[in-house]
Amino acid sequence: MTAKPKKKLTLGWREWVSLPELGLPHIKAKVDTGARTSALHAFELRDFEENGLHRVEFRMHPNQRDTETVTTCIADVIDERIVRDSGGHEEKRFVIKTSIAIGPHTWPIEMTLTGRDDMLFRMLLGRTALKGRAIVDPSRSYLVGKRKLKLNPDTQLLEDVTDLVFIEHYMLEFAGKHPEYSEEKWIDIIQKTWKKMSDKAHEFALSGKITLPEPLIPLIQKAVAG
Repeated sequence: MTAKPKKKLTLGWREWVSLPELGLPHIKAKVDTGARTSALHAFELRDFEENGLHRVEFRMHPNQRDTETVTTCIADVIDERIVRDSGGHEEKRFVIKTSIAIGPHTWPIEMTLTGRDDMLFRMLLGRTALKGRAIVDPSRSYLVGKRKLKLNPDTQLLEDVTDLVFIEHYMLEFAGKHPEYSEEKWIDIIQKTWKKMSDKAHEFALSGKITLPEPLIPLIQKAVAG
């Protein structure tokens, strides 16, 4: 965790953030100072006891307008609260504590878990999480930006692991689901994935320490060379 910055971060009304302890290297968040508590999209919640701790496992869709991509997360439960939304509806929610990374800064926040599939943003960042650390310019967006997440070592490590696992274990399966993709489309996908990775991850991937999907090796080599 980083100490509170001497100069507060300036955030736009929407920002890219990372939740490294939940395995989410980047997620769009709506920054809402009108909301006291932060909230995260979650479904199929299952709470359980582990080593004397109350924990919750949940699934979530990390990407906007995408209900096919699913991430499974586990977090410690610190409370259960009745929350009233902007429409006046009350809901009992689990409250978790986890770390958030914005740019090079990481700090702990509390979030409630609730279904947000019908909302534009999968995450709401409330004023309690920002207290003493950030101010908000509601007329602007992405003032910290997705690229600055790479400055955070925890976020970049998570990004590297996620991308390496995708390349080794899931890229071929993904290709099978999209036979309509052209060679140009595949090269674009591979290059975008490659750009998100660090130099160390590039070296790791090309050194034979992971097994590249054999049918896609020519495309991967072509994309990386380009």
